[in-house]
Amino acid sequence: MEVAVARYDFSADARAQIGGHEHGLLKIVYTKAEHKVVGVHVLMEGASDLMGEAALLVRHGLPLEAIAVAIHPHPTLTESFAQAACMNH
Repeated sequence: MEVAVARYDFSADARAQIGGHEHGLLKIVYTKAEHKVVGVHVLMEGASDLMGEAALLVRHGLPLEAIAVAIHPHPTLTESFAQAACMNH
């Protein structure tokens, strides 16, 4: 399986800045051929708050395109998934 990684740096995230947790990284691992999510890495304080969405993406193998167009409220940490998907799609 050939994979690629979509990345998002939390230093640019409004919610992370508000909470003082802007040092972190989100990585979405997806297949190159179909863009389906096969893994998620969250490296930041409060990462457990993002595991629900991460598990959903992996369990259903959602493509980056679906994540990019999904509604993510602002400012929340979950909008980092959409940002990563948009920047790497």
